[in-house]
Amino acid sequence: MALETAQDRVEMYLALGETATYTPAGGSASTLYVILSRESVGVAAGGSIQVESMAPVVRCNATDTPSISEGDTFAVGGTTYTVVEVQYDSTRTHITALCRV
Repeated sequence: MALETAQDRVEMYLALGETATYTPAGGSASTLYVILSRESVGVAAGGSIQVESMAPVVRCNATDTPSISEGDTFAVGGTTYTVVEVQYDSTRTHITALCRV
């Protein structure tokens, strides 16, 4: 089975994603394609108790956001999402950013 190439990733985000403006905290904005969804996440409710909540999640190509970190923003469709947690896939080629509005 062939591994995906950088061009495969670009084409996937072009086909499945939407245009976003990514702005690193204190940096310059750039335009890229992202896949925006809402996913179930655990939220601390006090002590060791968590409740389930829905949160916005932005997926993007790691080469488009090489130094992504907490506090960076994505503007998608008129809404700005602030990154609160960054997760990489096992090959560090895709980024999943848990966000808040």
